[in-house]
Amino acid sequence: MKAILFGSIGVITETSELQRESFNDAFAANGLNWHWEQDEYASMLEQSGGYNRIQRYANQVEAEVNSLALHQSKSKFFQTKLATETLLPRPGVVETILAAKKNGYQVALVTTTSAKNIGELL
Repeated sequence: MKAILFGSIGVITETSELQRESFNDAFAANGLNWHWEQDEYASMLEQSGGYNRIQRYANQVEAEVNSLALHQSKSKFFQTKLATETLLPRPGVVETILAAKKNGYQVALVTTTSAKNIGELL
């Protein structure tokens, strides 16, 4: 079977900045004075998992937080942004999908993000 696999929603459209903003929104909404700047967040992307990023950061700053609750809060902010922001496909994505389908290739998204995030993106 011939297929093209997209490796994350960030391959389809730019989502990293929305993710970072959503983390910061969740921190503020939960009374934390944490704020991740772009460079700091970019270095965090070397390892996957938003929950894991929160936990690692909490360990670094020696804070005791409910990482799961923070991640759930962040996910709600992110899903709202996905549903309300104007997101455009990255250059070449639409053309690649159309050409793949025209030539009998399967197209799939392989990601660890939630089904809710995928639904909002689509």
